[in-house]
Amino acid sequence: MSPGWSTKPLVDEAVRRDHRPFKHVVNEALRRGLVPQTFVPTPKPFRVKSHRARLRPGLDPLGFNRLGDALEAGAVMGKTRRVSR
Repeated sequence: MSPGWSTKPLVDEAVRRDHRPFKHVVNEALRRGLVPQTFVPTPKPFRVKSHRARLRPGLDPLGFNRLGDALEAGAVMGKTRRVSR
């Protein structure tokens, strides 16, 4: 038996990659191709369960804290500049 022109490069690559004899590679490929495949169920698609929130989507409650911190830091910096002059 000899592989066709389209399969010979695939078999040669497997022989080089796996460092196994040509005969073993061909037998393994035939075994995998001829043995009935077991049924593998497809997983259910991932779904996100939403919940009711007080904020609208896209609003970050932590962002409000960062904004408050930035405003407070700016106010403190403004006071310290006036005192140091």
